[in-house]
Amino acid sequence: MITEQGFGSVYSKPYNIQSIDPDKPDTSGDWEMYVGLGIGMNLYQEGHRLMPGVRWMSSAYSAYSQQLRKKLHAANPYIWNASCTWCDAKLRTQSIYSWQDADQQFFTDHTVHTKV
Repeated sequence: MITEQGFGSVYSKPYNIQSIDPDKPDTSGDWEMYVGLGIGMNLYQEGHRLMPGVRWMSSAYSAYSQQLRKKLHAANPYIWNASCTWCDAKLRTQSIYSWQDADQQFFTDHTVHTKV
């Protein structure tokens, strides 16, 4: 979902998604069996491929989504927001309000310091 010019967010609540299994027509209660297969990462990357000019904000709360967002952020911190101590520290030292306000140059040395 595009939330503002140039920024988007993904609303993903796997425990609320309706099942496509005809034998289990309600919400999918066994979504956790698919965690770690890379499906979520592929969905995020495909969304970005379809909308390459968008930077993706994060409001990841579950342990699963936080780890996925950290992987995406480590791969391209300008495009993918995530909880990041490196970014938080640098934002403070440069008096930049948020990840959204940082330009691409801000992240030049990011991958050198980031561990996933």
